[in-house]
Amino acid sequence: MQNILNAINDKIVKDRKKLKKYKLVDKLISLSIAILNITAVVLAFIALIKILNIIKLENSYEWYQKTSLVLILCLVIMIIFGFVLTIIIEIYKYNARTNEYKKYLETIKDLYVKHSSGIIGDEELNEFIDLLWKNANQKHKIIVANVVKEQLKKGNK
Repeated sequence: MQNILNAINDKIVKDRKKLKKYKLVDKLISLSIAILNITAVVLAFIALIKILNIIKLENSYEWYQKTSLVLILCLVIMIIFGFVLTIIIEIYKYNARTNEYKKYLETIKDLYVKHSSGIIGDEELNEFIDLLWKNANQKHKIIVANVVKEQLKKGNK
């Protein structure tokens, strides 16, 4: 039984290390996407200023028509670029959250099975649940609480 507890503790330590790595990668990707969004907006603003300066220098009506077309084209490209980046970041965050919730769910299911089969006792189960609870943030706590309630309802049947 001590071997199982040691294996579980090792798994918890490994999962913590992986979680820290994933959080770091998540923050780096979010930061890079934010920087790209800001860069796109700055480039759009610079292009707008340059095109407006060209319009001021050239008083010809033909150039104005061409410049307005270029201006509209730049604006549309930047809007599309920003939209695509926003979609990418939302998909990435959703997938990251889903994977994290699945890890919590699997851990809870493992604990439930081990407790039901008598491998771990009530005290050890409480210790592991406390560990999960301390590591989870508020959103995770709500989800974990719902999962635990669901598992307890299944166990009573």
